[in-house]
Amino acid sequence: MKLKITKAAIVLFVFLFIFLNFLICEAAENIYVDNTLSSDCSSSSYSIANRNCNGNNGNAYNTVQEAVNVVQAGDIIYMRGGTYPEHVGIPNNKQGNENSWITLTSYPGEWAILNPGHNYGGDYSAAVIYYREGGYSVCPSYWIFSRFEVTGGGTSNSDSYGGGIILDTAQHITFEYLYVHDNWANYFNNLGGISIFNDDQAPQYIIFQYNYVKDNGCTTNDNCANIALMSDYTSAPSSVNINNARHHNIIKYNLIEGSFHGIKEKGAGQWLSLDNTGTHMTYKDYGDKIHHNIIRNTAHTGIIGRGDFVQIYNNFVENSGAQRGITNGFYHGYGREPFFGTVYNNLMIGSSFQLGDLEDYSFISSGSYSLPVHPHAYVYNNIIESVGAEHDDRNDMNIMWTWGGFW
Repeated sequence: MKLKITKAAIVLFVFLFIFLNFLICEAAENIYVDNTLSSDCSSSSYSIANRNCNGNNGNAYNTVQEAVNVVQAGDIIYMRGGTYPEHVGIPNNKQGNENSWITLTSYPGEWAILNPGHNYGGDYSAAVIYYREGGYSVCPSYWIFSRFEVTGGGTSNSDSYGGGIILDTAQHITFEYLYVHDNWANYFNNLGGISIFNDDQAPQYIIFQYNYVKDNGCTTNDNCANIALMSDYTSAPSSVNINNARHHNIIKYNLIEGSFHGIKEKGAGQWLSLDNTGTHMTYKDYGDKIHHNIIRNTAHTGIIGRGDFVQIYNNFVENSGAQRGITNGFYHGYGREPFFGTVYNNLMIGSSFQLGDLEDYSFISSGSYSLPVHPHAYVYNNIIESVGAEHDDRNDMNIMWTWGGFW
């Protein structure tokens, strides 16, 4: 039997497709934040033009926190231009989905600034935007943070949690066109400008793109970075739950300046190659990608990549304080180096490349690991210029092989 598709059937299909999409779009709302309001605008009474409650443009709130508290999948929160002196906590279960992301952004043609003014210390709520320990099932997911400024996080306290945007557990998050600067933090949990971290459920599908991230965290501690992705610690590769491991994160097209590290992709044990032979390639496409970033004037290292199958390419790193532009390796004691880390087509001026390796087997239980360890790392087509004088851990090749961990 030959199926005949008529013109009328095609028209009906297109109509139903458009109608269903219309219903989906109608379910989403535009929510406004306007700190010039004397009171919130309910019953869709906000006026965009007059910035009062005598219109019909939707609901509006005086604070960003109020808007975040009521947002639903598919909604867009538009922050009107101005400065919002608040810390914003994301409640549990504020999740979008694959087809209906939640967006927090400035109103078109305006610029919103979140700046609590370094006025609150203690716990993660010292950060400007934060999510804390609600668990993976209720963590932020399918969010877009776009086109606004984040500053004033942390306090003058030297051990402040602080930071700009701190999410303890997250998935499917996009950070784009943000200006994140001068958010203070120190040693705890790899805080800084934008940080995603969790031991049990690592960051997945996080995208950082087109951001300017400057002078966040601190310049004196290894756990400070402008952008940080952290996942620790599962020492035996065969014990890794691949669904919980860090994977498919992308850091691209960002301008990053200052802090101790520019980018810190840390994972001492969230392996994607699930044995110690270098032959398990099932998840070879899961590795994080760090590319086309400009990193300048860090106190220590431009880029740290510590994951299996990580790719670091087409970056420009200039004037890293420890003359370490890009590092691929990890701290000793967690079984082995990352496998198949690849560093290529990068330009490093006043900086070098360091590949960590593990020689001190006293940290490894012989019952858990098969020795020797084979990193399978690849470094090629990089330009390295003006590194400085030769010394013990750097030679004229400007590629450093470091044994037993390097912090």
